[in-house]
Amino acid sequence: MEEDLAFVDPERREEVRRRIAAVKRFLASPGRAHATRLAQEIGLGPGQFYRLVNAWKATGRADGLAQAVRRHRVPTRAFDEREMRTIRRLEAANPDAPVERVVAAFQTLVDEGTVRRRGLSTIRKAVKTARGDRLAGSAAGTGLLVDHCAIDLPVVSASGARTMPVAALVLDLGRRTPIGIALDAEGPSPTTAARALLHALGTPGATDPDVDAVAITLDVDVDAAPGWAGLVQAFEEADVRVHAREVNVLRTHPTTTTILGEALLGVPLRPRNTARPPHLRRPRESDGRRIAGAAVTPELAEAVLQARLTATRGSGSALDAVGTVTSRRLEERLRGIADRALKPSG
Repeated sequence: MEEDLAFVDPERREEVRRRIAAVKRFLASPGRAHATRLAQEIGLGPGQFYRLVNAWKATGRADGLAQAVRRHRVPTRAFDEREMRTIRRLEAANPDAPVERVVAAFQTLVDEGTVRRRGLSTIRKAVKTARGDRLAGSAAGTGLLVDHCAIDLPVVSASGARTMPVAALVLDLGRRTPIGIALDAEGPSPTTAARALLHALGTPGATDPDVDAVAITLDVDVDAAPGWAGLVQAFEEADVRVHAREVNVLRTHPTTTTILGEALLGVPLRPRNTARPPHLRRPRESDGRRIAGAAVTPELAEAVLQARLTATRGSGSALDAVGTVTSRRLEERLRGIADRALKPSG
């Protein structure tokens, strides 16, 4: 019996006939191997072929098969940094809206020609990622995260023992890259955080010109060190937005390991050791054996890592977005904290 092809584009009728014949052969003898062979015969993948089968079973119409498989797939490659910032801004502007509403807002920008067309599943995944980051406490892709993480580099503590230092890190959430670093052999401290921010202020290439504001996110332990309150106050006095969360124990933020992976500037990260005291942060080699080589001072290790980090950046200022006057005001206050509370090393 000839199928009704009246509603099928004349140029595609022969193609649709082949599809119908293949679907009928499959329904007469179903099976994964059979589906794979039939899909190859008509130039489709197995998943596309099963969509044909489902469309035929649901409608029994030839025009339904013509529309069941897209002839040109929308690119599914990951979003680049600028597109991801657009997604984050849309999600932040609709914090309580369903994911589909944010997807629709992005599609509107596609229709306007502002951004490239993307597959719906790719857009949904990007929106969910942006929402997860925001709910986890990260700024909406345009701010800075100040965090701490132990690194596997042998240094000498104040008592003269060998230990892994804790690095204070400043991460640019927009570029997903580190822009400032400082080390402390004893553990997380407001002093080290201030020094890392001072390094970020002088590290080029941290932000894009279209970033209109900077918010600094960090965890603070006010019970362990009263200097944290002074650090937060320094941000406020410099008119820099700050999101400070009080915690009982300072641990490495999950965003840090998401961005950096397992190493920073060639040095392994040891996030599980961040909250441990110096005598329990014993440096190891990659195979787990204790390192027998000589340790260096935290100051020397810090200088080397800061030089490496600075060399990886381009032109520009790390905190251009806060403006020159605000930047100078913040630098003055941070330098005061670093100078007053700098811990001597052994």
